[in-house]
Amino acid sequence: MKNIGYFLLVLLLSLFLRGVAQKDTTDYTIKSWQVDAFLQTQECSIDTFLEHFQLYNPIHQRGYGYAFLGNVGQPYQNLMLLNRRELPFLFLSPYYDYLFSPDNAQFYNTKQAYTDFKYVTNFTKKNNLQNVEILHTQNILPNLNFGIQYRLLGALGEYQAQKTSDHFFRFFSSYQGQHYQAFLTYHYNKINGFLNGGITSDSLLNNPDYEINDTKLIPVNLLQSKTSILNRNINLRQSFSFSEHAVSKEDTSLFKQALMRWRIGHELDLNHNKRVYNNTGNSGFYQTFYIDTGAVRGNPITDSTGYQNIKNTVFFQLLDDTLSPLLPSVIVAYTLDNRLYQTYENKRREDRHWVQAKIFNPVFKHWYWSVGGQYELAQSDIKAKGLLAYYWGSQSGQNIQLEMGTSSLRPNFFYRHYHSNFYSWENDFKDTRKMYLGAHYQNKKLKLKVGIDQTHYNNFVYMGSVMGNAWQNDTTISYQKIYGIPKQHDKSFQVLTVYLQHQLDWKAFHMQNKLAFQEASSEAPIHLPKIQWYNSTYFQMRFFKRVMTVQLGFDLRLNTPYYAEGFIPATGLFYSQDEKKSKLYPYVDIFANIKVKRMRLFFKLEHVNQGLTGNHYYTALYHPMNPRVFRFGLSWRFYN
Repeated sequence: MKNIGYFLLVLLLSLFLRGVAQKDTTDYTIKSWQVDAFLQTQECSIDTFLEHFQLYNPIHQRGYGYAFLGNVGQPYQNLMLLNRRELPFLFLSPYYDYLFSPDNAQFYNTKQAYTDFKYVTNFTKKNNLQNVEILHTQNILPNLNFGIQYRLLGALGEYQAQKTSDHFFRFFSSYQGQHYQAFLTYHYNKINGFLNGGITSDSLLNNPDYEINDTKLIPVNLLQSKTSILNRNINLRQSFSFSEHAVSKEDTSLFKQALMRWRIGHELDLNHNKRVYNNTGNSGFYQTFYIDTGAVRGNPITDSTGYQNIKNTVFFQLLDDTLSPLLPSVIVAYTLDNRLYQTYENKRREDRHWVQAKIFNPVFKHWYWSVGGQYELAQSDIKAKGLLAYYWGSQSGQNIQLEMGTSSLRPNFFYRHYHSNFYSWENDFKDTRKMYLGAHYQNKKLKLKVGIDQTHYNNFVYMGSVMGNAWQNDTTISYQKIYGIPKQHDKSFQVLTVYLQHQLDWKAFHMQNKLAFQEASSEAPIHLPKIQWYNSTYFQMRFFKRVMTVQLGFDLRLNTPYYAEGFIPATGLFYSQDEKKSKLYPYVDIFANIKVKRMRLFFKLEHVNQGLTGNHYYTALYHPMNPRVFRFGLSWRFYN
């Protein structure tokens, strides 16, 4: 493996020298955008930037801080409560940022075929990391594009029984005609990984009997605990517009303009999800057994959980029209969502009927506003949201936004019904309620974002612990605390969130800060770090007539001490605990990013401060982060 690494480095060096010497005058014009359920487009940038190229782990490319099991591709929990995502298939939620989905699909229009190849490794067999990502897209016709994207997140891990092998595939295609447009995606996400339940004691990192450089010697709770999750999705979004550009600007009839500016649309969304959990051996880690009590003695156990749905949405939209800026855009929609849930051998069907309306106006004299809501007919779920924004300063790109929203939703099906070998529950939870109010300011020229959000929760559902009967000594039942059980908090509580993002650029010096503060009221049933901070500081230099760009710097992450969440492999979910508090610990990486035309490289030494600031590097209970480790990555873009 080392020989392959040396050969690759020599090859890259020769390509660098060749790239510096050659001139490239070809015009590569590529447009990219994302599309929501109502085919409203949002322009996206192409991933060609050198900034943050060293952040190869998808969860570090977004947000502030995370509770993380340590190995790339493993489950994580966002430390910002407001930013947590809960999917209908609950067990897929801890992998959300890894997934290919309609929510993050990008579509392209390019004059020439475009390919981007990315590769990350560490050149070692013992803890081998192999991340690969390939994107290819091209236009068949001027208005018809297709593409494929593949990502592999694979690593043996730094600790025992931590191996991951996650595969993600996407096919996408778009057509944009004068009246008809369509966006099609197919997603295949396959997650395979060991879940070792953490090391047996958090004091082992300070134990002199274990060499800190040989973390494979540190004992873990489960050696044969594996999960496999399959997610497949087909999504088609299409619309037909009856707009006619022949309407005269001199015609002041709002009725005639509205008549010619409307469209109908449809979304089809098919999902198939399945999670399989296998475990051999127990060593007292699990305390409850329901279906096969042979699990008490460590017999092989397999649990299976599934979720499928077919969702159809039809909508009517009165389009915004530059001929009449005062005329708002109106969307009315109906959604039929047929769902099938499966826990062990139990299956349940559920049909959901949503009606939705949204009214918004185009940006007119710097103002934008929108009001929208959804109502579910069968279970009386409600969602509503309002937004008021003001834009000014064409050079500075400033805007301020005020938003508020409310929801009353039935808790996730799997919080209410779940059956497996290690966990089983039937809960009659009340509807959860949430209200929030937020204000946000952005200045693009200053590269500044600040915001404040106040959120009120009622009947909040979370994973916690309860006192109950547990197995002990094979058959004896004892009454003790059982972790990883869904609970509903019967008191309301509030969370205040304040955030700041800023990038300082002064000559060769660059520094980006992401700082978040969140304060939960004393009635909150969960624990959150008050402060999260991410800092990236680097010097940027150009060589060889500005053809080569080099960045040398460091990344810093830390959050204030709090009761970090634990993790249950059998359910694949995090849970709140109040017995062991994390300590203040900074994670520091140093990196070198290099770019020559279409090629980017990074060399990175992660956790460089290991052993210098203590060994309390945990973001999740009993799951230490990786020790000091070297990473190398590249990205190479091709045209034609």
